[in-house]
Amino acid sequence: LGQDSDPPKLPVGLSITLTMLATLGDPHYIGLNGFQLYDHTGAAIPLRPDQVTAVPANINDIEWGGIDADGSPDSRTADKLVDGENDTWDPEHMWLAPFTAGEAAKVFILLDTPAAISMIKIWNYSRTPSRGAAEVHVTVDGALAYGGYLARASEGPNEPGVLGQAILLSGSARGEKSKVYTTSVEQHCIVIDERKVLEGAALVQGEGLVGAAISRAEAEAAARPPQGMARAGGAARPTTSVVGKSSAGQRPSGALLAPQRR
Repeated sequence: LGQDSDPPKLPVGLSITLTMLATLGDPHYIGLNGFQLYDHTGAAIPLRPDQVTAVPANINDIEWGGIDADGSPDSRTADKLVDGENDTWDPEHMWLAPFTAGEAAKVFILLDTPAAISMIKIWNYSRTPSRGAAEVHVTVDGALAYGGYLARASEGPNEPGVLGQAILLSGSARGEKSKVYTTSVEQHCIVIDERKVLEGAALVQGEGLVGAAISRAEAEAAARPPQGMARAGGAARPTTSVVGKSSAGQRPSGALLAPQRR
């Protein structure tokens, strides 16, 4: 099928889980615009907001974050993943959650009845593309159906990147092959020094995965304390909101201000 992994033939199940293991560079947040499931006939499977949950749920889970400038909860919640507004740069139609390197973010979908899944379309986070998911595993009733990488979203109508990526779980979905993304792996060893990929660039070049590889390497390095010292705490997570501002009193001492564009 020309993608990162060969899935089982037309997996059938009641529950689908998207497990996201890395971002496209951002060390603090991970998000998606949306997704859509398709049955064995190629028809879209209708999904309601109550059928979708996420862990972490959203950035409102952060004790000191996830509050818009007017004091209301951040709107980037899991229900937006199935609101049908996916080809967008409007954060009101996106999901965003806190991310910690080494801890997966998961989205769970529970269908009303078991279905054969021929394809999944995923729209990566487009408002700040570095916050999109880089590596994702898809399981159907607990069985791995796909493991691979997602392309970086376009940051605007005339910017490079993609909106909407197809993960084919059946040969019957070959009509969407033009929307399949593959890393075209040529090397499996990545050597990073001073934030530069010295070897293995073919594995991650072109779609923002260099940033993901660097963030992983930095996280691993940060987790190793200097000899004779214990690491205490981690870097402060920057605040974020759909308007690019945080309300007074919502940022702890030492936290970083988020860039205006989120």
